[in-house]
Amino acid sequence: MTLELASLFQDGAILQRDRALPVWGRATPLTVVRGELAGIRREATSGADGRFRLWFPALPAGGPCELRVSAGQESVHCRDLYVGEVWLASGQSNMEMLLEATGESPEAALAGVAETPPLRIFRVDKLAWRTREHVGGAWLPATRERVAKFSAAAFHFARRLQSELGVPIGIIDNSWGGTCAESWTSREALLTLPEFAARVRSIEQQECDPAFRARYRMDCPDSEERFALQVESVLPRVRPNLGVERGWAQPDFDDSAWPTMSVPGTWQSRGERYCGILWFRKRVRLPESWRGRELELHLGAVDKQDVSYGNGVELGHTGEGLETECWNRPRCYAVSPELTRGEELVLAVRADSFRYDGGLIGPAEEMKLVCGAESLPLTGDWRYATEYRYPAIDFGQLLGGWGLGEANTPGLMFESMLLPLVPYALRGVIWYQGEANAGDAARYRVLMRTLISDWRLRFGQGALPFIQVQLAGLGPVSEYSETDDWPKLREAQRRSADEVAAGGAVTAFDLGDELDIHPRRKREVGERLARWALSRVYGRNVVPTGPVWRRAWPDGNELHLEFDCAAGLTTRDGLPPATLRVAGMDGKFYPARARIVGETLVVLAPEVPYPVAARYAWSNHPAAANLVNGDGLPAEPFRTDGM
Repeated sequence: MTLELASLFQDGAILQRDRALPVWGRATPLTVVRGELAGIRREATSGADGRFRLWFPALPAGGPCELRVSAGQESVHCRDLYVGEVWLASGQSNMEMLLEATGESPEAALAGVAETPPLRIFRVDKLAWRTREHVGGAWLPATRERVAKFSAAAFHFARRLQSELGVPIGIIDNSWGGTCAESWTSREALLTLPEFAARVRSIEQQECDPAFRARYRMDCPDSEERFALQVESVLPRVRPNLGVERGWAQPDFDDSAWPTMSVPGTWQSRGERYCGILWFRKRVRLPESWRGRELELHLGAVDKQDVSYGNGVELGHTGEGLETECWNRPRCYAVSPELTRGEELVLAVRADSFRYDGGLIGPAEEMKLVCGAESLPLTGDWRYATEYRYPAIDFGQLLGGWGLGEANTPGLMFESMLLPLVPYALRGVIWYQGEANAGDAARYRVLMRTLISDWRLRFGQGALPFIQVQLAGLGPVSEYSETDDWPKLREAQRRSADEVAAGGAVTAFDLGDELDIHPRRKREVGERLARWALSRVYGRNVVPTGPVWRRAWPDGNELHLEFDCAAGLTTRDGLPPATLRVAGMDGKFYPARARIVGETLVVLAPEVPYPVAARYAWSNHPAAANLVNGDGLPAEPFRTDGM
């Protein structure tokens, strides 16, 4: 078939209301293409390369309607289309993180979500390819059967919009874990930034080098196979199960000499700072009423692959070879009655991770052994042993720092994941990314301004609203740090948002997890994104964010701090404002006392007779920060002496 539409145009699609609607695809070259959408007809002629684009006028919210496109004797018919609000959700793993990985049940997530108007999400299939015209994916409705596989943050953003606006809501989920912002920016835009242009040119020079191409298998046509071939030069694709050979799955194996590790959590956060295969074992005493009955083993997520056993018998496995996509997928395996006739069930989990983190990562409430309506928790100490300790793999070096299979290649996510979506009509963008760039805040600020302008230019729909989620808290809780990177990255996110029209940022430092870079509280993230959109995009009487610092001025030995969105300024716990520091001209920061005067904060410290600068919640994980507005939204971390 010669005639085909871009991937987003299919049954169940959501189209953007009140905005001109482009519909595009390919047909036989130099052929008249006719289209009809909601009874409106348009036509165009395909070019010499077969590409065509039909423009339909703006439509009000509603549906269902149909789209028909024909060229010669061929035709395409798309049914059950609705017109409403469409947002693009993008970023790295915290945007990608599935609802099921947060521990929230489909029933709880869908409570209050109406069947009409529809809420649908299109998940863009991952492919790290240089150029492509189409993406895989389907428009799927928010149903009990589907919602667990939706981006948690994007879904909760959408459900709030649906509730408030009462129109169809569509989300295009276009995210990829671990990706840096430069991979989502076009080559042309990166060449305008000297610090990134040099790397782009270096990559292009390497691409022309036959020796380089041979070394890194650059001519392998399959990106996954190319990735596997390269990794195999350091790490075998098949790792024999030595643990089973040693009896580690058997119930009578003596593991008393093994150390213990508290789960959930990554083993890297527990002191085992390497990738590899670790075995975890736990003995569970079964209640008498459970014996001889079928049970369910719920492990939560295992980062990345696992094979799980009960009393020496394999219960199930997820992932194989060099797969990494199952890192946040909750495991649920049946335990047959034959294995539960005794007093004890010995669980053993072979967890395999060759990249990034690894371990039994939960969440805690999803780690349990279930019998009917009863359950036993599986959190806490497990015995563990290391089967394989993998060599440290520098994937940037292994893959030449770029190319097929390496998602962090500058410009590659833009070419392979974003460009095929252009110029689909949108209302705006929600963006949750930054962890991969956390060590380079100054360049990130410039890069994000460039990325936003780049995307807006490509979509050609003016100043599309672009809302960033600032980094959540991570690591040991601390009130203040001069050297932490994450507060600087949060500041870069705020500054880049303020420096473009219709740019926004919402804070998430209070939603973090000391041990997990993927905190579970994505409902609040989605709600905060929706509040900003409802206020700034849709003009609703909603407070968009917590207090955002805007101005400071000294008054004797005090420094006055003024905020936006600070009506009802108070603290969440009724205690004095915490995590504040002030400094004088010498730049030395001291703990500060503070009092609230209306919507202003007045701070001072006895060591600083003439304060000139203040900082608040300035650390990777400032969990004690307690300043909020009247809506209970937390004040954003800030420094008045910023970049």
